Amino acid sequence: QNMSEEEAANYANTLAQQLEISDDNVIVRSTYFNIKDENRGSDMLFYFLIGFITFIGSGIVIYSIFYISVAGSIRNYGQLRTIGTTKRQIKKMVYREGKLLAAIAIPIGLVIGNVIGYFLVPAGWYWLTALCVTAGVGLFAFIIVMIAIYTPVKRAAAVSPLEALRYSDYQGKMKESSVLHRKITPA
Repeated sequence: QNMSEEEAANYANTLAQQLEISDDNVIVRSTYFNIKDENRGSDMLFYFLIGFITFIGSGIVIYSIFYISVAGSIRNYGQLRTIGTTKRQIKKMVYREGKLLAAIAIPIGLVIGNVIGYFLVPAGWYWLTALCVTAGVGLFAFIIVMIAIYTPVKRAAAVSPLEALRYSDYQGKMKESSVLHRKITPA
């Protein structure tokens, strides 16, 4: 059971009185409780490290997705720049897209995470703690998204109309050569 050192001492003394054991023969060692507290600290460090690595990985994935999205829309941004859209307006557009996607995805992820957490450890579930942690994680996730899309936003705003005209996003098949190629073999 999860008892504090004081609760364990009281329980041991009560049990000793019921069994008529003298107080001199009852000892509650504090070593167990010290080790238990040390393990709790190392567990928290482990959980923090796992969470931090998860956030860094998520940031890299978000960065990659937005970079690919911006690269695919370079021609569109160039056309917008041609008709008079400013760099600031382009930045606002891409940031708005990031905020919209974050506003949809973060709450879904938080709900799924809380449901999984509840089913994994229903006895250790406290609503107040879960709400506080959820709010903190949601805020931190939003900050990670904003940091991750910073470079793609700058890239989108830096597109000039001429660069957009020259940019080719063609990903079709390469034309096969009409020259006959044969392997040279000894036989």
